[in-house]
Amino acid sequence: MKRVLFLLIILLVSSFEVVSQDLIVNLEGDSLNCKITKEKSDNIYFIYRRDYDIIETSLPLSKIKTHQINFFPRSEIPYDWKTGIGELKPVKISIDGGFSLRLGKLPEDLPEELIDYYKNLKYGYNIGLSLYYYFDMNVGIGIKYHTFMSSNYIDNVTFSDPYGQTYTGRLSDKIKISFFGPAISIPLPSATGLSSFYTNYFIGYARYKNNALIPESYKITSGTFGLGVDGGYETELFSNFLIGFQAPLWAGGFNKFKVDNGYKVQIIDLEEDKFVSFYRIDFSLGIRFKL
Repeated sequence: MKRVLFLLIILLVSSFEVVSQDLIVNLEGDSLNCKITKEKSDNIYFIYRRDYDIIETSLPLSKIKTHQINFFPRSEIPYDWKTGIGELKPVKISIDGGFSLRLGKLPEDLPEELIDYYKNLKYGYNIGLSLYYYFDMNVGIGIKYHTFMSSNYIDNVTFSDPYGQTYTGRLSDKIKISFFGPAISIPLPSATGLSSFYTNYFIGYARYKNNALIPESYKITSGTFGLGVDGGYETELFSNFLIGFQAPLWAGGFNKFKVDNGYKVQIIDLEEDKFVSFYRIDFSLGIRFKL
């Protein structure tokens, strides 16, 4: 009888270990019913259930008021759930797109009838792709590619060449400004770990390309170093799938151009105060995948 009682106690304790669940309380006093999978000096890694999804994430200890193992008598994690290493996925792929505004001033000597034309060229759209690897919850490094595109045209414009001859025809521009370079990402996770604000910094190579018609066809290209910073917010919809918003700000300028009209190539150096501005602000929405 004593052996049977002893075995029952062992089974009861074992079953409690299986079905019990842990408690995490953040600094705001919100509690989370979860299963802690790993503790480090600066982070606690855990899994929890949200609707029909099992979320695997972590929180910095600086955002946790208290935590307790086996606090809840019943676990919300299915018995057959197999957790991985108990840490956040270190790789994040971001795909973004939205609207843009170039911030540089228009040349002061523009003809009045072309001011609106060049103002409209300052507006465009952007697409971007980023890949980050996060060492922990506090910092990640990666690669960023981003492109701005804008176009406009106007008919019946009169042009004068240096020899005094005049032409009437279409003026058009198809501008593409691309950026590629390394990036640093600094996330600021929320108390629940489901969303975060973040700041990304990047420096790299910016390329300018304009397929212009004035009134003949020209290909105008240039390159320079560019800088950028963006702030954004992202939140997890499903396990390892997020949506986010960001507003990058870019800086730099182009002052040396190669102009190719198909049979002659010229190099044009602009004066320092007449460079083509790379300054721009983007407003983008995107999706993120954690791997």
